[in-house]
Amino acid sequence: MRSLKRSTRTARLRMGPRHIAGQSAWAVGAVFFVGCTLFPNEPNMLQIFDRTASADASTYEGPAVSWELAVSEFAAREPVAGVRIAVRNRDQSYGVLTGARWSLPAPRLVQAVLVEAFERSARVPGVGPSSMLRGQCQLNGELREFHWAPHLEQATLTMAVRLQCGASDAVQAMRTFTASQPVEGRGAASLVSAFDDALAELTPELVEWALANGPTEPRAIDPR
Repeated sequence: MRSLKRSTRTARLRMGPRHIAGQSAWAVGAVFFVGCTLFPNEPNMLQIFDRTASADASTYEGPAVSWELAVSEFAAREPVAGVRIAVRNRDQSYGVLTGARWSLPAPRLVQAVLVEAFERSARVPGVGPSSMLRGQCQLNGELREFHWAPHLEQATLTMAVRLQCGASDAVQAMRTFTASQPVEGRGAASLVSAFDDALAELTPELVEWALANGPTEPRAIDPR
């Protein structure tokens, strides 16, 4: 899987009416508080984080399967569903981080990471986003958590996953995967590194689970 890398835009951040319209008072307060206290010494620029290097292919070694896999974009609720980095506060309310965001909405980012993980395993004859591939099996579900909790100083990722196969999309298996990693240091890059570590922890386990729970190979009939 790929780690997450920063690129920087020179667009300055403004807390004008266009940015806060339609948001509740607590959400605006959470965004402002987080943006002002987490990165006080960083430049007033919008930092955009993407994926870079992949995990070694040996992480995914194992027997191959004969079926193709389509990976869906997982469902998610706001603010996890967007490009802003979600923040879970001590009182369980949500805000979003100012000054940094993902290059893609979080569900699409996770989808891309999973597709690449299955590709690097070299254990499926074909894998891709469900918008591009109609495989014998489909991986879908819900991205339930993809947030930073400042009071716990950790990033958390939780996915409820279903593997469905065949013409009827019968559910082969269901499982919830979760991982949390500490945020070490200050600044957006340290925070994103923790998300990267959580993905690195969770992805190999998910790949192995999906490949182990897909359709079994039909037994050859002895002609004698």
